[in-house]
Amino acid sequence: MAWKTPKTWSTGDFVVAADMNEEIRNQFNEVWKGTTAGDIDYYASSTSKSRLGIGSANNVLVVSGGVPAWSGPIGCQVQKLAAQAIGNDSLSDITSYSQENFDYGGWFTSGNSLTVPVGYGGVYFIQARGYWDSDADNDTLREISVKIAGTVRHSTTFCQTDGTEAIWQEATFVRLLSAGETITMSVLQKSGGNLNFNQAVLTAMLWR
Repeated sequence: MAWKTPKTWSTGDFVVAADMNEEIRNQFNEVWKGTTAGDIDYYASSTSKSRLGIGSANNVLVVSGGVPAWSGPIGCQVQKLAAQAIGNDSLSDITSYSQENFDYGGWFTSGNSLTVPVGYGGVYFIQARGYWDSDADNDTLREISVKIAGTVRHSTTFCQTDGTEAIWQEATFVRLLSAGETITMSVLQKSGGNLNFNQAVLTAMLWR
């Protein structure tokens, strides 16, 4: 039943079972919707309530279709285990990721990019990272960038000062993304020749 405005009683009113069932039992049944520890009740309309059962571990509460709902993590992380040779002074996409560390929503099948799934537009935390081989030439540029829909939207640059050490680098930022947009990691170096970029990892997670 739906909630109804309780009756205003007057002195001397005669109470029968039907009155008690309607005014007390039915009203309490409409207010109390829980059946299990962790349940949440919410207004389905101005006169009725519904029950949202307890979610699973790591679920978060979202709005779906105008009512509360549970949602699992949304995002993806892919990794390239092999080194990729990067040519001198040429912005190059990281290609052929070989491992999905996680994929919640179907972001990745193969190739060079993550694609925001249908229905999952929102504000995302994005990170691209990896490391360069050491190189004997000092004071040379290293850059890591993230492209959104094919256009560079964020970059981090570094000038190598010690040619004996590998250079770890990452680009991290937050951005509003729409369904269907692609996320690609690109890198650039100016060592004078080819240089390996290793352990490339690209991550996108819905910001909540």
